[in-house]
Amino acid sequence: MVTWARAFKAAGVFVGYSIIWDLLGGAIVTFGVVTLGLTPALLRPNPYQFADGIILAIIGFIILLLGNIATFFKVNTDLMSEDIGETYQEEKPITN
Repeated sequence: MVTWARAFKAAGVFVGYSIIWDLLGGAIVTFGVVTLGLTPALLRPNPYQFADGIILAIIGFIILLLGNIATFFKVNTDLMSEDIGETYQEEKPITN
């Protein structure tokens, strides 16, 4: 059984990795939104620049989403494999 200490440690690892993915994906989304060409300085937005901004924002969101999901699965499987390994070692019969 997973102890509370190990569960909170895994949660901390998850939050740490999630922050990295959130910063990376958020930076790409922000760059995509900035390149949309919808700033007041541009009176006539370029349609190609608009499309590029949308594509960058979508790519950034996908990176953010998949990074967080992958982090959850990685941390969860690491925690479970450690627990299963310890359980198996404890219940292993002694043979002479």
